[in-house]
Amino acid sequence: MKILQPTLFASLCLLAGACVIGPKSNDPNAGVYDDYYSEAPSDGSDATASGDKDPEIAKTSEVTSTNSSSRAAIAKALHAKKPKVAGKKKKKKKKKKNAKKGKKFKVAFDGAVPNAGPKGSVVEIFGSGLDQEGLMVAIGGKAQEILEASEDRVVIKVTGGKGKLQLGKTPAKGKEFKAVDASEYDFVVGGKALGKRTTADNGLVGNVYAIDGEVSELPVFEQGSEIATVAVDNIDINKTGQFKAKLGGRNEWYGIHFRGSLNITEAGEYTFCLNADDGAQLYLDGNPILDGDGAFAEPNEVCETFDVDPGEYALDLLKYQGALGPMVLQLTWSKDGGEKVAIPAEAFFPPEDVADMAR
Repeated sequence: MKILQPTLFASLCLLAGACVIGPKSNDPNAGVYDDYYSEAPSDGSDATASGDKDPEIAKTSEVTSTNSSSRAAIAKALHAKKPKVAGKKKKKKKKKKNAKKGKKFKVAFDGAVPNAGPKGSVVEIFGSGLDQEGLMVAIGGKAQEILEASEDRVVIKVTGGKGKLQLGKTPAKGKEFKAVDASEYDFVVGGKALGKRTTADNGLVGNVYAIDGEVSELPVFEQGSEIATVAVDNIDINKTGQFKAKLGGRNEWYGIHFRGSLNITEAGEYTFCLNADDGAQLYLDGNPILDGDGAFAEPNEVCETFDVDPGEYALDLLKYQGALGPMVLQLTWSKDGGEKVAIPAEAFFPPEDVADMAR
């Protein structure tokens, strides 16, 4: 088994004695996952069968970083949890509508991802009864475009409106729309700051957390304290002016935990770069890859180069936004010494438990 042998940051092993997820730290300034990964075997055995061949990443060159500090070797394999995907995943087949004549129209709203976005953004709504004939999804009474629907999920494209996300039956001509169920929050139509989400099949989903008080590095993001959910095609945010857009009602002192997976279809030497203001960290399969944590007067970029085998790698990207100012978060790569570009949407897949992130 090849193992990861980079001279990475000692500070990246944020959990005592290991680079896997365990109990939360009591240190408010210790950046840790919010328990996304919990698959490490409790008996200490290797979770991967000895005969399995997993994708691996091995360090091939020195770190290129504008904030390099203490470093320590990490002798740990980087495994993909799933086999490689040669291109985009197939879209889920639409389930046939099963509404019967005379059946009472009944729907329930459980949550949406994201809960804000500009016109044209794709939003997933979760609940029940969502494949019924005549379903109308509205924002403040204004109908939205339905792209696909199944019993527990409907995908819409935002066409405008102002107010709560609503589910109901398309009204007869001349009649007023009446919601059967609705969200408890107003859906914000706007907020172009993070970019437009154009597909639910690719990209990343992030929970937004309020930060109480002022910090100078990533704090603990506590599950259950989310204030918003965001979704992006890729990570390419570069707002160097004063960032006034609000996420969950905040435009400063909040954090985002993006989740999903990174799909590598071709083996090669990849250089990953993370450019952020304020601090950010990237993990693949629970392993620290890039550390750009801290408070900076201007965007700070860190880069690492690895030999990468094909595969799908679980991804966590944590970022915090401090006092009102620039908002920069860019995740780029280059292959075999080629051009550095933003990692495209088709290389990202949203987390499988995205419905649990909805609010």
